[in-house]
Amino acid sequence: MKILRKTIKMLITISLILVLVAPTTLAESETSINGQRLQDDFSAYVAGSDGSPKWITDDISWEVNNGCFENNSLKKSFAKYDSTVGTDLTFESEVTIQVSQGDKYKSAGISVYSDNNNYWSLALVEGPEAKNKMHYIELQEMFNGQWCVQDYGETKLKVGSYVGDGIEWKYNQPYVLKISLNNKSITGVVCELDGKKIWEKEYIFSSENCTKKGIPALTSAAVETKYDNAKCTINKKVYEVNAVSSYPELKIKTDTTINGKKTGFFHTQKIGDKWWVIAPDGKGFIAVGTQRMTYKGIYSEALGYSPYEQNVKSIYGSEEEWAENTAERLNSWGFNLLGIDSAPSLRHRGLAHTVSFGFGNSFSKYGEDYVIYGLDASNHCFPNVFSPKFVYYCDDLARKVIQEDQNDPWLFGYYLDNELSWWGQSFDTTYGLTDLVIKKDKTHTAKIALINWLQNRYGNISSLNKAWGTDYTSFETLGKMTSFTGKNQLVINTDKTDFEKVIIEKYYTITTGAIKKYDKNHMILGSRNGSGIEKCYDLVWGIGRNYTDISTFNYYGKVDLQAETAYDQIKVNGVYQNVELSEIFAQIYNKAKQPIMISEWSFPAYDSGLPCTEGAGMRVDTQTERAKAYEIYQKALFNMPFLVGSEFFMWVDPPAEGLTKSYKLDTNYGLVNEKDEPYALVTSVAKAINGNVYSLRD
Repeated sequence: MKILRKTIKMLITISLILVLVAPTTLAESETSINGQRLQDDFSAYVAGSDGSPKWITDDISWEVNNGCFENNSLKKSFAKYDSTVGTDLTFESEVTIQVSQGDKYKSAGISVYSDNNNYWSLALVEGPEAKNKMHYIELQEMFNGQWCVQDYGETKLKVGSYVGDGIEWKYNQPYVLKISLNNKSITGVVCELDGKKIWEKEYIFSSENCTKKGIPALTSAAVETKYDNAKCTINKKVYEVNAVSSYPELKIKTDTTINGKKTGFFHTQKIGDKWWVIAPDGKGFIAVGTQRMTYKGIYSEALGYSPYEQNVKSIYGSEEEWAENTAERLNSWGFNLLGIDSAPSLRHRGLAHTVSFGFGNSFSKYGEDYVIYGLDASNHCFPNVFSPKFVYYCDDLARKVIQEDQNDPWLFGYYLDNELSWWGQSFDTTYGLTDLVIKKDKTHTAKIALINWLQNRYGNISSLNKAWGTDYTSFETLGKMTSFTGKNQLVINTDKTDFEKVIIEKYYTITTGAIKKYDKNHMILGSRNGSGIEKCYDLVWGIGRNYTDISTFNYYGKVDLQAETAYDQIKVNGVYQNVELSEIFAQIYNKAKQPIMISEWSFPAYDSGLPCTEGAGMRVDTQTERAKAYEIYQKALFNMPFLVGSEFFMWVDPPAEGLTKSYKLDTNYGLVNEKDEPYALVTSVAKAINGNVYSLRD
């Protein structure tokens, strides 16, 4: 009987999964499903889990501990149950607010969630100090991005039952919050654990101007909250008709004399002595891109707005018109790729596109526990890849970003990050990140990982002391050290280098693994490394090639306008010397042993009217010289047999007032100025050079 009951329970669970986990599709209608139920008491998760795969969170602050789901995010955050969309459902959960954070409005509760702009929320709320931190309960609607619309204007709804005016909730007291939604009304109820009802409110639907469908979700803002015993019954779901995503026919300029493997997606292939990207139709392709093309342009903290955005709104009136005009210009100037941070509205208009995750860049913003190299003034950082949350974070981000991209033939590939601080403490060693880990507190997960790794390598502290020429009393003592020194420093440095390999390997394993879980079709374009010639990158190239299709890096070299050569000053035997760009890039290629792509370069000019005080790149005096520099540099790139792409930085100039106080970036990088006017000398040269990329490559 016990086996039978277990089998029946398993079949019910499978049936529930089949009903509740539905594919994203296009057409929809209602269908009855006879009261399908879900229940989660959060007892089946590993401690520290983010609730996946059942729950989809939008912040790393969600964590399962001691049989409860907890959140401490300062901003409004959701944990959505990965279920079918319901139109007739009830959802409840125990909610306990434990600790207040900040001095603004605070709330925690449950939601029927359609999307970020459309949902109902039943919540326990605390007002700000200006309102005496009053405690109350609310049932509120977000509709088309507007909050509290159920009580105002054309979207005002009639109130049905209402009980509990003046009720105040208490900290550290659990309440059961319950939402009931059908096609006629929505009702929110709050009870104590013994079932005593303390609050109830109902809104009667009178029009289509309200949210009438969604999935169950938990939500909180600016309070530490725990949730338990979440239950949902869905009586009617949105019946979704499976539809295959379709894309416009891919039409881009290729080298038709090159015949590679036809896979339906971009990929790399070496043909003869040259590396190529092979387009979905099997023809040769070299990526010629620019980046950061958005309708919103670049926001200036000092101005409080984006001058470019204001100007293009006046010129075009809509993003659609802007996108059509911008894509037409890019095509006419010989570009074929939308680089990093470009608007989705530009896609499928004659240019392939890229997608950037920013796994490490974004994870590092959460604070000390989440970094090895903390975020600096130039936005450089390196994530703590040993944090248990990094795996969950990358998986969540990959799932959200990729969505339907896995079948898009226009998608060139995925960037993992931008200019991570691979150098750590020094550009001139192969253990700079390890040195930063050593400086961490003994409780930091990266430091714990290092000490455990050393213990596994040596077995006991005596063996380590013998190898290092040290006299540590225990591995616990070693964990308290902020530097590792000994008589046999060469052995210590070798160990530090080997742990550096662990860091790099773990970064690539987690990030690329997250992408490949959801998309096995498209290229992984690496991490847009800053430079790449320094010693600190040697391990990065060697390990990264096992996980990526193209090694990418940003490189602001120099040009000799008279000799018409591209070069840079790099250390040769400890002394800076002028070295041709082709030789520098050949060194990187020989380390990476796979095709390379320069993902950022530029030459600002002083006659643009911008200060040009901050940001990378050799400055020139005039747009004439800038156009010449573009020609020399781009030609040098196209002539390299191992290089398969080039991204110019960038579409539009930043404001003269800069971006922020800490990151001014007030420099002439744009193909167009803030009035959307092209720098004609530069764009005419771009048209001539870019348009002949395949002949220049011969």
